[in-house]
Amino acid sequence: FLSRERLADPVCERIVSKAEGNPLFLEELARTVREQSGPSENITVPDTVEEVLRARINRLPDRERRLLQSAAAIGKTVPVEVLAALAGAREEELRLLLNRLRAAEFLYEVGVDGQYTFKHALTHEVAYGGIPPAERREIHARIVAVIEQINPERLADHVERLAHHSLRGELWDKALEYAHRAGIKAAEYSAHRQAVACFEQALEILARQPRGREATERAIDLRLDFRNSLHALGDFERILEHLRQAEALATGLDDRRRLGQVFAFMSQYFRLTGEPDRAIESGEKALDIARWQPNSTLWVVANLFLGSAHGAIGHYRKAVDILTRTVASIPEHLIHHNWSVNGLLPVFARSSLAHFLAELGEFDAG
Repeated sequence: FLSRERLADPVCERIVSKAEGNPLFLEELARTVREQSGPSENITVPDTVEEVLRARINRLPDRERRLLQSAAAIGKTVPVEVLAALAGAREEELRLLLNRLRAAEFLYEVGVDGQYTFKHALTHEVAYGGIPPAERREIHARIVAVIEQINPERLADHVERLAHHSLRGELWDKALEYAHRAGIKAAEYSAHRQAVACFEQALEILARQPRGREATERAIDLRLDFRNSLHALGDFERILEHLRQAEALATGLDDRRRLGQVFAFMSQYFRLTGEPDRAIESGEKALDIARWQPNSTLWVVANLFLGSAHGAIGHYRKAVDILTRTVASIPEHLIHHNWSVNGLLPVFARSSLAHFLAELGEFDAG
C-alpha cells in the first residue's frame, strides 16, 4: 500500500498503534494515508475506522460519492440495473464510475448477473449514514419506483426489498401492502419468525393510517395471518390477544365472514389450550356463519376445528360425522388450495378422521 520512503517512522507508528491489530482498520488507515498528498509531517491519521471511511468517501469526486451513496441506499448487494436507473447514467459512464469505486475497494463485483456488493458492512453503513435524511427518503422512494418499473410481472420476488424501501421512503400505503405481502410470503416458506417481524411492521404502519372500513379490514386480515405464524411458533398467549382484537374489529364492521374466521381459529385455540367446551362453542359460532356458504373455505375450516374439538373430549362419533362430511366436501382440485391455515388442511382432516375412527374400533375405515 505505502512507500516506506515517503513516511516517517512516527507516522508508521501512529498507524500501527491506532489500528490495534484490527486488519480492516489497518487496511483503511493505509489507504487514507496513501490518498493524502504533501510531506509526511502533514499527514493525518484518523482515530476510528468510521472516521477513516468517512474521510475517504468525502474525498471522492462528487459523481462517484453520489453513486456510492445511492448504492448504499439500495442495500449491501446492489443490482446494476437498479443502480443504473436510479443514477440515470449511461452504461459507459456507469461502468467507468463503478470501476473507479472498485479500484478504490469500496465495491466489488459478485456473480455473473450484474451485481456489486460492499467490501465491508461498515463501509456500507458509513456511506449510507452520509446521506442527509431528506435526500435519503427521496432515494428510497425512487428505488421503489425503479424496482416496480423493472419487475412489473415479478413483484412477488421483490416484496421484501419493496417493503424496506417503501418504509424508508415513507410511502406508507405501499409500505403496508408490501410488508403484509412479505409476511405472507415468509410464512409460505415456513420462515415464521421473519413473517412475524413483517406482520408487526405492517401493524405499526397501519397505526399511522386514517381510520376507515378498508383499514379495519386490513387490520383484521393482518391479525389472522399473524395468528398462523404465531401458531407455528407455539406462541399461544399472543394468538388469543390478536384473535380478541380481530373479533372486536369484525363485530364493529358487522363483517360476518371475517368474524367466522375468528371464531374458527378460536375453536382451535381453545382445543389446544385445554378448554374443549369453549372450543366447541366457538366452532358452532363459526359454523353458524358458514352455513350460508356451504363448502366455502370458512365452512370447511369451521367443520374441521369443530370436529377436532368434539374428538378432544371423547365425542368420537360426533367428530367422525363432522370430519367425514368435511373430507367429502373438499374437491380433488382444491387439495392444494390455500385454506388460510398452517399446513395442508385436507391432510389434517383425514388424519384426524383416521384417529377418531380408530378410537371407535373402526380400523378398516380408518
